[in-house]
Amino acid sequence: MDKCPFCNADIEGDFNFCPYCSEPLTEKGREVEHNKEKKAQLKLVAALTRTVNDETTLKILGQITNRLSN
Repeated sequence: MDKCPFCNADIEGDFNFCPYCSEPLTEKGREVEHNKEKKAQLKLVAALTRTVNDETTLKILGQITNRLSN
């Protein structure tokens, strides 16, 4: 039996995330979490892009989108 390093719960089985606190326990879990964060950031930039009319700001948002996409 393993212990979650975040919430100290006893965990039986092979999990990518703690079933009690949902923290990532493996590299795969951390990768999934990272991709979810990146997707949320891209959605935010897309929403901002739809509301902005300033060319300079749109250019900056485009640069941010390119960085997040890599």
